Amino acid sequence: MGLRHLFTGQQFRAIAAIFVAIAVVFAALSWYAIHIAPEASGQAEIVLNDFYRDCQENKYAEARRFVARDLRAQIDARDLAARWKKFAASNGPMSRWIEAGGGKIRGGVKLWPRYVTFDTFVLGTRTERGRVLTRLVPEDGGWRIDQFEIYP
Repeated sequence: MGLRHLFTGQQFRAIAAIFVAIAVVFAALSWYAIHIAPEASGQAEIVLNDFYRDCQENKYAEARRFVARDLRAQIDARDLAARWKKFAASNGPMSRWIEAGGGKIRGGVKLWPRYVTFDTFVLGTRTERGRVLTRLVPEDGGWRIDQFEIYP
């Protein structure tokens, strides 16, 4: 006895349509994970590296161009400098940064709402510790930092 005997023709077609819809959604998400997510992570990583480079060079006003509008409205260049000065007081000036898992920075990509997260070890000249958690969101055709927390 097959499934067709358990359902009417209309019920069977409705169930089959649901399974097809689920398969299409799964295929689309798989395609996104394979093709789009790594690209988004790479583009966001470039923005994050540029942000860190500006901060490392004490160019806080320039670094703010990588910050999303909502967060930029909350922190100015002095606030950004104060956050990194607190880091420097504990660790020395920023010397380099790597992904917290070691090696190359890799972002965790979320589909909805769309954002990329990074967990980065930021190392000072005196110590080998310091961690920064950031989240980047798409804004004005690029990626911008909308959450930023330094753990010296």
